Amino acid sequence: ALELVTRARTFGDVAAVALGPAARAGSVLLGEHGATTVFVHDDPLFIEYPIEPAAYVLSELATRHRPELIMFGHSIDSREVAGRLQATTGSTLVSNVSELIGIDRVRTSVALRLSEGRPGNLRGGIGGPKTVTIELSGPVPRLVPARPRAFSAERTGAVTKVVHVDVPVP
Repeated sequence: ALELVTRARTFGDVAAVALGPAARAGSVLLGEHGATTVFVHDDPLFIEYPIEPAAYVLSELATRHRPELIMFGHSIDSREVAGRLQATTGSTLVSNVSELIGIDRVRTSVALRLSEGRPGNLRGGIGGPKTVTIELSGPVPRLVPARPRAFSAERTGAVTKVVHVDVPVP
């Protein structure tokens, strides 16, 4: 999450979300990496059930605060939450992002292999990576799960405003 905050801060103020019993402690690190606001929900439920409650809380926060972009890490849980959030919001979702060009444009790389005698048959591997630039149009928030190590984390030493989330978890 720290590398995502670092990259996002180049586009303006960054709000982060921290969920679970260690959320308040994590908010300090998020602030040090550039989050101006951290929304904290410290319910222990997020440990046992990380996906559905997180998607619900993020959906409520997105409705209240109308962010233009929400970035996600590369974990399986993060990708699942992004998918569920997309289903509830109808937002644009692009996964495996390797570069965030702007809040409405990303890049990703894919490996292509064309099998002999089968034009257009994409398999992955031979041929090397192909970089694709994608314009994120459609309803906001735009949802962007990033590839591992796509960005570097850098501290700013900033102090963050912590906001307790008052969304009841179903």
